[in-house]
Amino acid sequence: MNNIFFRLTKMKIPFPHAIMTKNNKNACGLLFSVLFLFGVVKGIAEPLKEKEHHLISESKAMQQEIQVYQDFYGNAHRDADRARKLSELRSLQAALPDMLNTDKIVKKLYNKADDYDIVIQEMKSLQSNEAGKLVWDAEFFGTWNALLCFLKDLEEQAPFTRLNHVRIYKSQKDNKLIMQAHINIYYLSDI
Repeated sequence: MNNIFFRLTKMKIPFPHAIMTKNNKNACGLLFSVLFLFGVVKGIAEPLKEKEHHLISESKAMQQEIQVYQDFYGNAHRDADRARKLSELRSLQAALPDMLNTDKIVKKLYNKADDYDIVIQEMKSLQSNEAGKLVWDAEFFGTWNALLCFLKDLEEQAPFTRLNHVRIYKSQKDNKLIMQAHINIYYLSDI
């Protein structure tokens, strides 16, 4: 065994540059250049990647901060809108009566109709599904202008009145206009 080891140590092994051809040298140079460039790029890219992650996290934090400020700004307007709507609701509630005396309401409607030369042919109370609302089915006779003025006056005067299902047609007998309507009068209720 000593003999083999001794022989190997005495044997002359040529260095790689001695057995390399010119093409091999160029290939090795290219390989070393690529490895060097890879190392340089890796050395530059890693810190840039860390910087990118840092900038992305900062950007997310800034976006969250911007959202907080926008929410605060929106809340300021929302509170002002809520206060405005509450004051409007209170003013509307003040315009609505607490209770309605149906006899007084009917008498008031007949008086208004007389003021405009409108004849109330029929007026009957209907059941209402909503609390705070009285519904009548009514039929009026009169001229076009008188009916329009009467309806406008009804909706502008207290208590809060709205007309639904209005139907206007001409009478066959005397060519007078007939209006049929459901009259809704609203008031405050306990419910």
